[in-house]
Amino acid sequence: MERRTDTAEALAAAETLPEATKAVHEAGGLDGVRTLADAGDEAQLRHLARRARRLADRRAGATIPVETLAALA
Repeated sequence: MERRTDTAEALAAAETLPEATKAVHEAGGLDGVRTLADAGDEAQLRHLARRARRLADRRAGATIPVETLAALA
């Protein structure tokens, strides 16, 4: 995702023909540009961020009783 975002930023920032040519080439040509434009990366990243927050909250609430488990083992 980071590489795709870097590529999208390069495409968005291209202001000259050489910059645009380089950015399009690095994106895999016009087909790559179209694919990247339609990929919905932002929605996927936002979904992942929400999931990561939920997992972090769950993990924060799961106190592992190391001493108790060690005594039982």
